[in-house]
Amino acid sequence: TPVCNCPWERLFGPGGPVQLLSRALLEAEPALLAGLKLLEHLHPSVDQRDMPQDLMRSVFHPLNLPFCGPACWLDIETPAWASWPGFVGAADDESVLPLALQMPCVTIVSFSEFYPHLEGDRLRCFSRRTSLLNELRPTELVLRRVCERVRGTVGVHIRRTDHERAIARSPLERFVAGMERCRGAFGERFGGFFVATDDAAVEEALRLRFGTQLRALPKRTLDRATSEGIEDALCDLLSLASCERIIGSYGSTFSTVAALLGGIPLEVVDSGPDVAAAKDASPHIGAPALSGAEPTLWYDY
Repeated sequence: TPVCNCPWERLFGPGGPVQLLSRALLEAEPALLAGLKLLEHLHPSVDQRDMPQDLMRSVFHPLNLPFCGPACWLDIETPAWASWPGFVGAADDESVLPLALQMPCVTIVSFSEFYPHLEGDRLRCFSRRTSLLNELRPTELVLRRVCERVRGTVGVHIRRTDHERAIARSPLERFVAGMERCRGAFGERFGGFFVATDDAAVEEALRLRFGTQLRALPKRTLDRATSEGIEDALCDLLSLASCERIIGSYGSTFSTVAALLGGIPLEVVDSGPDVAAAKDASPHIGAPALSGAEPTLWYDY
């Protein structure tokens, strides 16, 4: 986790589907060493100080992309992967799988969802993906800071600072319109808003508008280059996931993962590519179901 600017142990406890790379694990699984060599080549920002260089030197794996010994890079940008329909469970015939998935170690570099590739396929396995995410166990220190769950709460994630697409296509006035609509749709069930944002001015503007109906976690820092900033962001993520639905930002995986973690609907604020024209037009506001069936992950208004 050096690339994430925070040790994994400060965020999540032991157990679950994740195994941390350790010397003992690498000695037991030499294919992982080949995968590490691939990762160092594909993603140079990996902190090489934490790599077991003596082990890397002792086990020679020639690098010949996409292979490195028993490891293979799965390039998720290729048309072949984009057309892969996916599968459930173990394949009876491994030869039908993409070549990378037939290898002892698969190396993947991604900052967004990559499987299943098609949005429709992702929606169909929404519940399964939610279940897998919930196998992660946040630390007690993190859970103590998560906002207390209140029935009828609407989560609002407003991404700003360096996310140019979210700033351009998810303007604040559209968030306010969506929040007003949700408040009316919930009626007596409305329990307030939980707001997560990386912009203190945005939070203050919404406090002036919604007053005591708005809750937000106090931030030690908004600097994501610090462990405290990453911890605070995880607390925001978990708090959003505990809401009944989320109004999120365009192009933000933070909004998507929070909805997926909570198994709840996500409404994405998107003014479209022509922001100037969108600001002059009245937004189309639909009326999605607020309970019941499997949620529609993407809902634009």
